[in-house]
Amino acid sequence: MNEKLNIAFVGLYEEKNFGDPIIAKCTEFLFLSQINDAVNVSRLNLDPARIHTSFIFKIKKKLVQIIHLKKLYKYIENERLKEIKSFYQQKLKNIDIIIFVGGGLIKFSTQYFGDSIFAIVMIAQERGIPVLFNSVGIEGYDSNNEKCQNLRKLLNMPIVKYISTRDDLKTLNECYLTRKDLKAVLVADPAVWAADCYGVKVTKNSSIIGIGIARGKIFEDYNVNFSSKELKHLYIQIIIQLINKGYLINIFTNGLESDSCFAKEVKNELLEIGLDVNMQIPQTPQDLVKIISNYKAIITTRLHSCIVAYSLNIPAVGLVWNHKLSFFGKNIGAEKYYISVENFNSDYIITQLLDFMKVGYDLKQKEDFCDTIIKSIENFSINFIIPYKNSLNKQ
Repeated sequence: MNEKLNIAFVGLYEEKNFGDPIIAKCTEFLFLSQINDAVNVSRLNLDPARIHTSFIFKIKKKLVQIIHLKKLYKYIENERLKEIKSFYQQKLKNIDIIIFVGGGLIKFSTQYFGDSIFAIVMIAQERGIPVLFNSVGIEGYDSNNEKCQNLRKLLNMPIVKYISTRDDLKTLNECYLTRKDLKAVLVADPAVWAADCYGVKVTKNSSIIGIGIARGKIFEDYNVNFSSKELKHLYIQIIIQLINKGYLINIFTNGLESDSCFAKEVKNELLEIGLDVNMQIPQTPQDLVKIISNYKAIITTRLHSCIVAYSLNIPAVGLVWNHKLSFFGKNIGAEKYYISVENFNSDYIITQLLDFMKVGYDLKQKEDFCDTIIKSIENFSINFIIPYKNSLNKQ
């Protein structure tokens, strides 16, 4: 008998910030190139907002909002968790391996995916399905935060066989993981392979600088003292100065609607002073990779613009609103080009960009870094996927 292995890849497949679907696509690309054999692939979207949509649930939720009773709130929370688990029970039927593809999953303040992750891991525990957390982002730890502690609990379930992170290894190993038999490893974000995964090549001799726009309040929402007004002014000053230096400028986003709305505001203000700058809004993840491939270099606010540019050997200066950008800059040996708010002035940022355009990436360091995710996936495949597949074939 030669049965196919059933693998469920779990991630933010429907996210309009196309960094997350790129992570998912690249993770599949890397895993399936390792396994070699044909497998059955299932793709599960993690976003809980798209799960509990039943009419009864909506009525119950509305009642809680009106009545504000603590006991009723606890009841509705339990009902919500039951509905999430029921949703995933059907999706995980006949699955042999569960792989969380990566991205910023271990977080609890601005976003929280813990209920969905917990439901999936609980089902895996009940059915004996090995679970891998691949290149996950770790965004802080709080021993007094219930959501954070829920994440800690699920990561330590026995069915979790392997964990790798793209950033905060110290916090993951020292704060989240308590099992003596489980230690996380530091790896590259899967999107460092975006150029290969999507088969996109860089445009040679480009003279276009891309300016990656994020929503106006992104810094304020992460408790960084830099307003929407200040961010817009910074973007505009950077663009004006680069145009004065003779560069063509495109503004672009990662696809998120709030980012695109702010990009339109920037474009309109530029029009008011007589500058008609091209704006590119990707409609698919592949569009984002192609858009960035046309640039000579970029200044951007979103992490996965930086990572896609890295995959294409295009210099990227990152405007840091979250530690994950700083971690990436440090991991690739380009920390000086990931700029924090205290250095947010157009002269400094452009100076850093022009310097990066001269020196480029350390290609040997890049090869070694990109290889970390390959070796990690290979390790999991050898120790879990291949033995599991062999056991199926013997049955």
